[in-house]
Amino acid sequence: MSLKGKAIPILGLIILSACAPRKIIQPSTQRSTNWMDTLSIPPGSSLSDTDLQDIQIISMKEIREPDGKLWLAGKGYAKLNGGSSVWFWQSSTPPQVEIEITDLNQILTCKEVLEQSKASGKPVSLVGNGHFGGKQVNDNLVGIFQITHVNTCALLK
Repeated sequence: MSLKGKAIPILGLIILSACAPRKIIQPSTQRSTNWMDTLSIPPGSSLSDTDLQDIQIISMKEIREPDGKLWLAGKGYAKLNGGSSVWFWQSSTPPQVEIEITDLNQILTCKEVLEQSKASGKPVSLVGNGHFGGKQVNDNLVGIFQITHVNTCALLK
């Protein structure tokens, strides 16, 4: 009897077991009694519900004041979510941006800067915490922002 014929199935078994799928462990989303449930501060508390948005408004189209907020539309680009990504940053053909500012402490100051921008044609730097979403409307890309806390609202030179 030849060992040559028997070595092939054993070799195949070794190869198949090395390629067998591994069990992937996923974090549990179910509440359970474990050490994380006993923490003084719940997991994820360090994560902010808003991120830093650095928006450059190159040209101002319109400014409105709906319901005590400030809304504006124009062309521009942005560094998003603390600089982790960009929205057409320094593009020669920036897309449309629509921005809602809800920071009641900065609305009047920022409105004055935005109106100066619209009259002079100078770009504006708007930096603050908030949310971003991109949307396509009738073949046009629109960057949608909601700024809940304004850090800077200034004309650029």
